[in-house]
Amino acid sequence: MLLAYLDESGHESGEYVVLAGFLGTEEQWAGFETEWLSELGPGRSFHIKDLRWNKESTRRRLERLGAIPYRHGLKPLVGSVCVADYQDLAANLPEVYSIQGYYLALFPILAAVHLTISEGEHITWTFEEQHDYSAQAKRIFKVFARTRGEARFSDVSFVSKDNTCRTQIADFLAYAVLQRQRDANSDRAIWCRPILGDDSFLGKIVDRDMIRQITDFALVSAAALTAIQTGRDPRIHFAERYSGKREIHEALQRAEDARAKEVETSTQRKSAIPNSDSPNGPNT
Repeated sequence: MLLAYLDESGHESGEYVVLAGFLGTEEQWAGFETEWLSELGPGRSFHIKDLRWNKESTRRRLERLGAIPYRHGLKPLVGSVCVADYQDLAANLPEVYSIQGYYLALFPILAAVHLTISEGEHITWTFEEQHDYSAQAKRIFKVFARTRGEARFSDVSFVSKDNTCRTQIADFLAYAVLQRQRDANSDRAIWCRPILGDDSFLGKIVDRDMIRQITDFALVSAAALTAIQTGRDPRIHFAERYSGKREIHEALQRAEDARAKEVETSTQRKSAIPNSDSPNGPNT
């Protein structure tokens, strides 16, 4: 079993939305906890925004803390999006805009885990509780689980800030990504650099092109859930609800075209595979 702990940063600024954290086994997390708590000292917790940024001791502590998760084999998870990059796409669609930043940051993390982690590996997902986003996160996981057939994306929970130090390191990573997005040469970005490791992670810093792809998926997923819940053709439902909203219809059409192309490609690949039942067997 793998355990993922994540936290969010940046929503209060309106510039970026960042979700980040780490993924690992219970054994890896236990080793991390022992070293992390030893570094902090008895009865102390870590909150990145409470640090004194004018002290050299803060820089040294961040350097020591930032290396700990990597010594225990934890894998970083990062999803980030610039608010300005999607704001105009949803300017006339408040139904979509209300969840989009959080969705766009979380989606690439789920997609990366889906593609890289073994299907037989169960994953539990734990987020630091954010009252504004908890319900949205649950919906996102529900949509992803149904549309991708992924039972691994159903075990989701939320904990308070001081409940576990595992979300404290997620807070550190999310804050480091946010500072680098704002200004990679700032003191805070430089001091937080150790938590970024070698800059490899599961997820993505989302650009405008990917925003449109993810938004298309979100709209089609919503349509699919509508069909499941109401038994109605989702296109009829969307036409009634979003009449005149060109972005919705274009998104649905692009997604349908992409799905048709994917089916065609899959069929071609299957036809190209040699028939193992033929007298001569498959080509080698």
